[in-house]
Amino acid sequence: MTYLTRDLLPDTIVRIPGIAREGASLGEDLLLRMTLTAERPVGISRFVDRPRLFHRLAGSEVAWSAFRLPFVPRERSYWRSFVWFPFAVAGDSIYVASSFRYPVVILSAAGDSIGEIGAPSAAYRPFPVLEPGSLSPGRYAEQLPRLFGGSNTLTRISVLGSRLVLTHGGLPISECLRRLHRLRVLPRVAGHLRPAHGHEAV
Repeated sequence: MTYLTRDLLPDTIVRIPGIAREGASLGEDLLLRMTLTAERPVGISRFVDRPRLFHRLAGSEVAWSAFRLPFVPRERSYWRSFVWFPFAVAGDSIYVASSFRYPVVILSAAGDSIGEIGAPSAAYRPFPVLEPGSLSPGRYAEQLPRLFGGSNTLTRISVLGSRLVLTHGGLPISECLRRLHRLRVLPRVAGHLRPAHGHEAV
């Protein structure tokens, strides 16, 4: 990974222990959603493995890893192909969730889970649990809109002053799945969230 100067010139190159997907500043360090390149523990199948997805990087070293994959792949066919993990950093708190399910998990700067927040509104339609074999190669264009077109996902978490803004949307797989995004606004207090239904706007 290459750090750039303010003029966008190469400054420092560090070797990271995995494949970085997304990142954000966390104090003087980096918070990365990263797939570690270390081998899976012996005897653990990828169908049941629940790796930790977020890693605090201090220099080129991983200070801690947190937030396990929130489902067992064998019990949620196809989810791993479509899920993503929106997150936001505010001060010494990290807010992260699965795009398919509430709640939002609150992590401390040390990587500890310190709480959860949020519940879907009555209008929210969760991503379905599919049976193995529900998708057939060559028929995705027909099947995906039918299976997922009515579902909502948690597409983004943003911090706006004392508020946490959750963006709902559909899966951007095809034009059939692109829809207006719905925002949920929840109050933040002292870097954390207090349970609230919040407000919604389209």
